[in-house]
Amino acid sequence: MAETKTPEETLPPVIELGGRQWELRLTHNVMMLYSSITRVPLDQLQNQIARYDFMVLLLWLMLHEQDGQLKRDKFDRWLGDLGVRGVLSTLMEPITEAVKAAFPEAEEEDEDDEAGEDDAAGPT
Repeated sequence: MAETKTPEETLPPVIELGGRQWELRLTHNVMMLYSSITRVPLDQLQNQIARYDFMVLLLWLMLHEQDGQLKRDKFDRWLGDLGVRGVLSTLMEPITEAVKAAFPEAEEEDEDDEAGEDDAAGPT
């Protein structure tokens, strides 16, 4: 049975980039654009964001959804200022959390699979 999450646990991840805070939300529009650009099936989304280009695209779409005036070159400068290591160390986890928040049933299935693997081992 799934645990009930507290309101704090259901809040979207927040990052700071370009001198402001951004909530990372996978909205309908973000998903439509991401899916049409990448052609990634929804059941593979969590695995595909391990690709740097897909992760950056998803982040761009989430930020642009909040500020339609944000230009891609400005966004890319922000990421360039962070460097690849900075992007990975500070942004990958919140982006992953945003994806997991959008697909909570996938997280529950993973937990069920892990529990099933323990049961399959049998008594020791």
